[in-house]
Amino acid sequence: MLRIARSLGMTLIAMLAISGVASAHNFKSTATGNLKAVSNQNQVFSTGIGSTVTCKKVTIAKGTASTGEQLHVLVEIHYDECKAEGFGLKLEAAIHLAQYLFNADNELVKLENTIVILIPGICQITVKPQDLKAVLYKTSGKHVVVEPHVSGITSEGSGSVCGSGVSTTGTYTGNTEVEVEGGEISWS
Repeated sequence: MLRIARSLGMTLIAMLAISGVASAHNFKSTATGNLKAVSNQNQVFSTGIGSTVTCKKVTIAKGTASTGEQLHVLVEIHYDECKAEGFGLKLEAAIHLAQYLFNADNELVKLENTIVILIPGICQITVKPQDLKAVLYKTSGKHVVVEPHVSGITSEGSGSVCGSGVSTTGTYTGNTEVEVEGGEISWS
């Protein structure tokens, strides 16, 4: 009887291991090339302290897909046409280059560098490296759509419109459609 129980237990463990491997997600590219944002919605970052920053345009400053499957993709993002809103004001804003490591399998994105959101002459928000959850991916034709529904972002504001102190309730939303130059990229 003990032998049968061990055998069933080992079979169950093997089945779970196989199903875990089968359910792993990857980015798949038909070519090695630079990644490019082909369309995006407004990128909206709310600090949780007092201001919300909306950027109309995203550019992938650096990022490459390799032919075949890959679990991670590292990209540098430049945000353009940004405005900050808070306390009834709408002001120009700038976001320093952000470096993200996207993980295809667990909806996790790692912010690799410290980014500063600056409202010139007024205040700034600092976001230090951290894990960001949850980012969804889907394939749309020859592209991958990145859908961030991130919450729990830690940031620190300094100055009036940016708020002051540390917040752990920041959010980030705004879909971006990404292509690989010279090929197709998908998520599955």
